[in-house]
Amino acid sequence: MIENNHIPSKTQGRDAGFSLLELMVVVVIMSILALVIVPRVIDRPDQARAARVQTDLSVLKSAVELYRLDNFRYPTTAGARELCQQGLYRPGAARSLGARVPISSARYP
Repeated sequence: MIENNHIPSKTQGRDAGFSLLELMVVVVIMSILALVIVPRVIDRPDQARAARVQTDLSVLKSAVELYRLDNFRYPTTAGARELCQQGLYRPGAARSLGARVPISSARYP
């Protein structure tokens, strides 16, 4: 059997990994990228909610105008049921506004 009594030199140990300076440079670069990217990502859900609310309001406005064109008057609170029955408005669209609209055929016989 052959014995390996090789003692590693100092230069071999340095080439085996990264120095502390190299690791610190990488950490600094990653933190700079995080400072630039994170604020943009955090604002996205708020912008998406605002866009959805605008869309829902636009759909509701169109439904009310279609109702007015068909019935020659704007709907009252009781007329909201008619909007749903005619398929002009779906109650789920109002959920993004934070309000629960009690419009369903189960509540109105």
